[in-house]
Amino acid sequence: MSKSILHRKIKHILNYTFNFHREAFTEYAKEVGSLVRRLLSLISIGLGLEEDCLLKKLGEHPRQRAQANFYPPCPEPELTMGLNEHTDLNALTVLLQSEVSGLQVNKDGKWISVPCIPNAFVINLADQIEVCVIVLLLYIFHMFWL
Repeated sequence: MSKSILHRKIKHILNYTFNFHREAFTEYAKEVGSLVRRLLSLISIGLGLEEDCLLKKLGEHPRQRAQANFYPPCPEPELTMGLNEHTDLNALTVLLQSEVSGLQVNKDGKWISVPCIPNAFVINLADQIEVCVIVLLLYIFHMFWL
């Protein structure tokens, strides 16, 4: 089978699958967006800031990217490849894991597997939250009077 025919078949399958699930995926993305806004409010309150502080800093409608990945169980997990260590550039990452565990976090120089809890989200505080917190809380504002 030629490469172009294979690409057309894959594109057709992906278009069909996406169109079939578009309504459910769109609704899911809206709900996750609401969850993120609520989490930003709670994080702001927890930091002793006004409830809408982080949301204002990130914009009333922060950019949201929805992505769905499916990782089936592998009979030989030691042979699988993954992503190198990284941080997420966004404010929050909302992850709904399947029964396949692969997410790890680095704590005190050790990689720890994040257990899969059915129907629970994993929330990663990402780079934009770190920057906002540093700017809002850690800078020491000062004045000098003569």
